[in-house]
Amino acid sequence: MEDQTPSTTKVLKALTGQPVSLDVAKSAKRQPAVAGLYAWWTTKGSIPGVPSSPHPSEQLDLFYVGIAPKDKTSGATLRSRVVGNHINGNTGSSTFRKTLAALLFRKVKWQPRMTDRPLLSSEDNAALRDWQNQHLRLTWAEHPRPWQIEKDVINKLAPPLNLAGNTSHPFHQTLSDARTSFKNAAQPTGDGERSSVTHRIMRNRGGQPGGQAHPAQRDRRHPQREQERFVTMIEVDPV
Repeated sequence: MEDQTPSTTKVLKALTGQPVSLDVAKSAKRQPAVAGLYAWWTTKGSIPGVPSSPHPSEQLDLFYVGIAPKDKTSGATLRSRVVGNHINGNTGSSTFRKTLAALLFRKVKWQPRMTDRPLLSSEDNAALRDWQNQHLRLTWAEHPRPWQIEKDVINKLAPPLNLAGNTSHPFHQTLSDARTSFKNAAQPTGDGERSSVTHRIMRNRGGQPGGQAHPAQRDRRHPQREQERFVTMIEVDPV
């Protein structure tokens, strides 16, 4: 049987295709619950100092390239990673959100707080989401084993907000320093608040390892509704 795995060339073509808004990306009919790669694009000049990496046809710059799942042991999908983590998550469950917060927090006066990792308050996290809706666009490409071509795609597209696998990028050290500054600026939280944060994360995961809801919690009367659930997997990024 002929291998139907998309080539790197096809993936690159899809990632540099027509970006869509976050509202469109969040639609269950658009953002698929399958494996693949995604690219975040931004309006020109949204974060001063970030090098321009122009889209081939739109007035947008490339920010970041990611994959879902991260490897064969993960059950994450494009939809769970993009919508569940990068749009609806916090800085502890999304490297991309943490990077955006690190580049923006001083200018907009957000105050991160430290649990086992730096997080934004609910109010500041909502403000970051509003910023994303205003400035960001998204493309994606389906691929059954995205980790196998991730390095090649990052090398070819050179997204400025990727740290891993992108050490030769001229913005790498500046970004690394910004993320360290964000972590160092985080104020410590009390044990009660830290416990509350952990409880909320586990509740969002359904209290099950890997972020999957317990079978008894699933709505068996509405299989289509269950199929459209997208926050079933939260991959917590390394600190």
